[in-house]
Amino acid sequence: MRSLVVYFSRTGTTRKVAELAARSLGADLVELHTQPYGLGLLHYVRAAYDSVKGRLPRIEYDRIEAASYDFVLLLSPVWAGHAATPMRAYATETKGIKRAAAVLCCGGHAPPRAFDELAELAQVRLEKRVVLRQADVKRSATLPADLEQFLAFIRSA
Repeated sequence: MRSLVVYFSRTGTTRKVAELAARSLGADLVELHTQPYGLGLLHYVRAAYDSVKGRLPRIEYDRIEAASYDFVLLLSPVWAGHAATPMRAYATETKGIKRAAAVLCCGGHAPPRAFDELAELAQVRLEKRVVLRQADVKRSATLPADLEQFLAFIRSA
């Protein structure tokens, strides 16, 4: 099964999970890039503000057609209760995803509506929704057991 892992990471936490997941799946890996969200307090505030307002940035990435893959895993941090704006921009412009799952990395919690919004933008049903806390990701060198079990299921399909 051809798999694609698409992610955005501002601090590196989501990148770590994406790389582990891509390795586990033997998947192609695509990182989303955007200019406005660097590190530091001002960038953090801008990211939260844009997230609440629904302002989607221009994103850059290797233009791989997600529709040509059997499975797509979307990974994003949570910003102000939503998937990060670069991931929402990707979901908005990507069409034809057949099967998908999403992983949201956060400092506290990820509300279910963040997954619902992502699924609606990408026009796909999410087979699995996983919330990972930033502190847990930083402490571990492996994927959480429930995510690894799901990826094993995808590999065997």
